[in-house]
Amino acid sequence: MPGFADYSIPKQNDDFSSLEQHIEDLTQEKFSLQRDLDASRALAESLASENSSMTDTYNQQRSIVNQLKDDMEKLNQQIQAQMVVHGAIRDHQHWMQAVEYDEHEVQRCRSSDRQIMDIADLLPNSAHYYCLVDASWKKDNEEGGIGWSLHSK
Repeated sequence: MPGFADYSIPKQNDDFSSLEQHIEDLTQEKFSLQRDLDASRALAESLASENSSMTDTYNQQRSIVNQLKDDMEKLNQQIQAQMVVHGAIRDHQHWMQAVEYDEHEVQRCRSSDRQIMDIADLLPNSAHYYCLVDASWKKDNEEGGIGWSLHSK
């Protein structure tokens, strides 16, 4: 008659084989997960490095763009200053032409020994010209200055 030990040994062998197989499966799964984890870490490091590089590039480009904006603003201010100077020169030339014209009128009046009674006689066409002098013009983003202009009506 087979004893209790005889029946339990094959069952124990089956249980042991099953347990060994389960341990082997878990070991393989562990190694697979470890490889996946290592690959994920390598990818994360690569992405972090690329992100850092892109951030540095962006910061350099932003610095260059900001410098270009500053340069453009300075050039714009220089252009505005030159435009004011050119306008002042043009206005001065108009003023000098008007003064020269008025001097010719004075000389004409003197040469004819005509007595000048009124400023209107001195400047017969004064109704056609007027001069504006303004020292108060100033925009919020500009410097003020003195401006004059001679206009014909």
